[in-house]
Amino acid sequence: MRGNRGNRVLSHFYEGKVSHARVAPRHALEYPVWFAYLHLDEVQDFCKLSKLCSYRKTNVFSFYEEDYLSGEKDLKTLVRQKIFEISKVNFEGEIFLLTTLRQLGYSMNPISLFYCFNKSQELQYIIADVHNTPWNERYVYVLECYKKRHINHLKEFHVSPFMPMDLSYEWNFNTPGEKIQVGIRVTSSNNSVMTANLNLKRVAPS
Repeated sequence: MRGNRGNRVLSHFYEGKVSHARVAPRHALEYPVWFAYLHLDEVQDFCKLSKLCSYRKTNVFSFYEEDYLSGEKDLKTLVRQKIFEISKVNFEGEIFLLTTLRQLGYSMNPISLFYCFNKSQELQYIIADVHNTPWNERYVYVLECYKKRHINHLKEFHVSPFMPMDLSYEWNFNTPGEKIQVGIRVTSSNNSVMTANLNLKRVAPS
């Protein structure tokens, strides 16, 4: 947030790869991706830094608040409400959003992550906004990750027609910086069913 850290822009573009690997039947794929890592207090200013990115206007990349959570515009309030529902904590720290923006007016975004930092700049929560595109449904996981980099929880939401509900997720992640890494291991009775990994590197806007 500029008020806390001078005039330095804290939002960035990232590029990298997503990889998926399924155990049985064995199958793997990998593809390139672009993500934006946005401080929620500077989204409009950040979109002005690149001729390819616009706020609430169709462009190569564009940002619309209603693409996230319950579709309302005040994302900071929505994130804080989600945190309070789970932890009963009135969160007041900084919030960043890792997401794929609309491309040429179209949104195809299976997961977005809100990184929530406390006043000591420590990662305290990750809010995973999961969207199952075939059914246009949404589910929000609140991950309490203070001083943790590995989180386990039961699957609560149907994403793929090829995966049952009686599964568990194991998350692995770093604190975003020059690189962002997110890994999900899907298990059944502690046996791996599938893994998904996101590996990103910061790039300059153009």
